[in-house]
Amino acid sequence: ACCLGLFDVENFLGGRKALDADAAVEVVAAKVAEPLGVSLTEAAALVLDVAADNIAGALIQRLSAAGVDPGRCHLFAIGGAGGLFAEAVGRRLGAISSVAFPLSPVFSAFGLSNLPVAHSYETAAGDENETSSRLARLKHRALADMRGEGLDTAAVTFALEGEVAGESRTSLVDLGDMTDLDAAAKAVAGSQPLSLVRLRATMVTPTTDPPAAIPAGEEMKPSSREVSFGGEPTGVSVFEWRSLPAGAVIGGPAVIESDDTTVVVPPGAEVSIGTWGEAVFRFRREA
Repeated sequence: ACCLGLFDVENFLGGRKALDADAAVEVVAAKVAEPLGVSLTEAAALVLDVAADNIAGALIQRLSAAGVDPGRCHLFAIGGAGGLFAEAVGRRLGAISSVAFPLSPVFSAFGLSNLPVAHSYETAAGDENETSSRLARLKHRALADMRGEGLDTAAVTFALEGEVAGESRTSLVDLGDMTDLDAAAKAVAGSQPLSLVRLRATMVTPTTDPPAAIPAGEEMKPSSREVSFGGEPTGVSVFEWRSLPAGAVIGGPAVIESDDTTVVVPPGAEVSIGTWGEAVFRFRREA
């Protein structure tokens, strides 16, 4: 990407890290361009093409194994490099659309931070007295753990699940909540022979919405940079992601960048900006 001008080497991570473009040129020239007898920009474009082929191929294999048609899917391009490959991989899949997010580099972490806090504890099942005592200890442990995390344990809820070990597979048994220890112990004892009992402690915590895009109608003021898409470098528009209003449509070639991620809009492609600033490539109509 450095060899093609897709990254601003002086402003990587908002200027907190400078990329060594010369080192990138040296490696791509020696390892790819010279052995293949192609130009540096052709070699760098080939590297990205092969990477996109490999990602798309792996996704197609996984979807096929699950019996899912890629043509019925929307691709979420997450991770710091998600926007770099969003269009290329989505097009190869034949997906309905491909979406990159301003929070793509921390997409999983952001999602996890918005989930309820949950802990899981297991014990062997016994008779009613044994089970009641064991569940009481698990509940005490769960509350201590969650209190140690700074949570208001008054809002914690408990649920029970049992496992029945069969010859070919393990079956799960829903044993309901654990508001009453004695009633829970009776439910366990009254169920089929269980290999273990699992206590789940859950607490819903406040969630945070991702930052919204600026209102529609705001004027876009791109800068320009020399970028190559496999041929000779040419000046293309470079947009600061958070300056793009909802509803904006950008035709390629163009680059959309933020401090920690980059979206590539190749020649002939088009991307639209959604309510939350997401960059959406559409390839076909939804069935």
